[in-house]
Amino acid sequence: MPDINSLLKRYDKLKQRRVQWEPFFRDVRDYIRPRKGKVDSSTLQYGQPQTNKRFDSTATEANRLLALSMQNSLCPSSVIWYKLKIPDAHPMAELNNDPEVQAWFDAAVQKMFFTMH
Repeated sequence: MPDINSLLKRYDKLKQRRVQWEPFFRDVRDYIRPRKGKVDSSTLQYGQPQTNKRFDSTATEANRLLALSMQNSLCPSSVIWYKLKIPDAHPMAELNNDPEVQAWFDAAVQKMFFTMH
């Protein structure tokens, strides 16, 4: 396991590599998510409009569509993509083989699925 000094050195090295990208990240934020300017207060001045670089909503809408596409790809609303069970390391994990416990978990999964969708 690495010691704290090596972790701090690695953190500083990665932070230095990130510095060159920060202006780009700020531009992306300003054009796509202007309300997130509060996250980086180095460029935010109170009373200044937060959308002064936006000309239209193309980038914001593209970002929204990307997020929705990613969500639907990772967590499709037409398929149950998860299940419940007791973790294998738990002392009661043997109950996963009990048909009544499996039926209860299946019913809970169905209720969760219909509640989310």
